[in-house]
Amino acid sequence: MVNARRRRWAGRLVALAVAFSACAQSGAAVHLDATPAPPNDARPSRFHVFNAIGARGTPDLAPYGLEKINLVYASAIWMGADMTVPPADSNVLKVAGDATALDVLTCLDVEQWPVDQRNTSSATVDTDVQYYVGLAQSFAVGAPGIPFGYYGFPPIRQVNVAEPGTRAFVAWQQANDRIRPIVGAVNVAFPSLYTFTSDPGVWVAYAKANIAEARRVAPTLPVYAFIWPRYHEGTPMALQPVDGAYWRTQLETLKGVADGVVIWDSSKLAWDEGAAWWQETKSFLAELSR
Repeated sequence: MVNARRRRWAGRLVALAVAFSACAQSGAAVHLDATPAPPNDARPSRFHVFNAIGARGTPDLAPYGLEKINLVYASAIWMGADMTVPPADSNVLKVAGDATALDVLTCLDVEQWPVDQRNTSSATVDTDVQYYVGLAQSFAVGAPGIPFGYYGFPPIRQVNVAEPGTRAFVAWQQANDRIRPIVGAVNVAFPSLYTFTSDPGVWVAYAKANIAEARRVAPTLPVYAFIWPRYHEGTPMALQPVDGAYWRTQLETLKGVADGVVIWDSSKLAWDEGAAWWQETKSFLAELSR
């Protein structure tokens, strides 16, 4: 079964390799449109706030204005199979069928294939980019008309953004250019802007730079940024709630540069109705509806 799946995907990779080669010779970027991206004037006319809060005990938040999103974790796509290789077509079609039935914005959370050329071999990046494209194409076939993208890019998240024009900044842009084939296979950008710093000013600079890079790499796609009302696990304040004023700064900042946000929280944590971040979110949503 695995060998048959490898052969099917090998055929796709050959076609993609031809596209890579042709574009490399011409100097053009690779764009493989499995599902056509919307034109610039098709971007959302209002700011959207999507609910991906999985905390235990979370009530129905739709009355406050949060919109539904279908967040599909890798475990639901691979169903226990080897996640280093593409999933079975039947698995993808099952997930796509479920997404069609839900008929809402969908995000595929596939994070195990490395695509950052700054710390991964070129051969690995090329293969994994093609894996992402193949998976997107299969999903698009099974869920025609469903807007979707991958969690976390474009762009590849950069927390400490160097000054434009510096070697580090150019390297980041080059790494993002390398994933353009993935951009051409989806129709939504889902950058991740989780909180790694307690300094709101630093977070604002990081967020604006990543959104600007998403716009550069995917100029026709709506950009919905993932945010989390807690500090990232990799920080000294791991999983502590972001204070209300800081959270409001994040919402207002993204309202000015993105098309919407996806608010996420872990199923390992519990809902807190009195949390400051939630009070600020309710206030923000009420102002949006006016």
